[in-house]
Amino acid sequence: MRFLVTTEARNTGVLHPVVAVYGNLKQLAGEDTKVYDAIIEETMARIKQIREEKLHTPQVQGYSELFTNLDPSYKKLVPAGQRLINNFERTGSFKRYGNLVDSYNLVALQGIESIGTHDARVLLEDVDLVFRRALGTEKMVPSFRKKEEKLKKGDLTYGIFQDGQFKPFAWLGKRDEDNSEFQLKPDTTSMLMTAIGNMHTSEEHNIRICEQTFEYLKMSCPEATMQIYVGEFVDDESLKPVTV
Repeated sequence: MRFLVTTEARNTGVLHPVVAVYGNLKQLAGEDTKVYDAIIEETMARIKQIREEKLHTPQVQGYSELFTNLDPSYKKLVPAGQRLINNFERTGSFKRYGNLVDSYNLVALQGIESIGTHDARVLLEDVDLVFRRALGTEKMVPSFRKKEEKLKKGDLTYGIFQDGQFKPFAWLGKRDEDNSEFQLKPDTTSMLMTAIGNMHTSEEHNIRICEQTFEYLKMSCPEATMQIYVGEFVDDESLKPVTV
């Protein structure tokens, strides 16, 4: 697999995007996720401190800047990481979804990070993962919904070319949605995680997000593997690598 990022997407502020593919995973729930109990308890005890220390940093506020660069009307959109800490702080509890989701939610909460995750089985084939601005022709059925929707032109998306068509994994912009076709499933054994970052997050920062998630995944899936891919910038039209 290659991770290709168009220069047009880069110009919005996606400067050091990183993705990871985790393998040898197993979906667990209930008693099998107790390995995370102490970390979750400690994280929730620090949630107000996390907000005070992280929320107004350039690395976190950069996600809002990224949306505004796409469209000035997006100025009031709340990025995924901020929505997560808002929800958990409001309820006073860490909602458990199983070991895979709990692993990356912990990382997202601890750093107020905006990350994405998807079933990665299709990426085990010889395909390219492409991050670009939407053309306005892409369509997908968002997770937990039934109706197909068309992505807004100019928003951000990433996905694969399959049978001559671009199949998005996610839509970032006017809507923050994942494609139901690639959402995590009970039989998921490989997972894609995107640490796209923003203009204020370094490559090292985004890689660390992937590595921290891997550390948590290995607590419940000791045989888990990880492959990290750094974005390779390409010409918007030809998808040929360019020097930046």
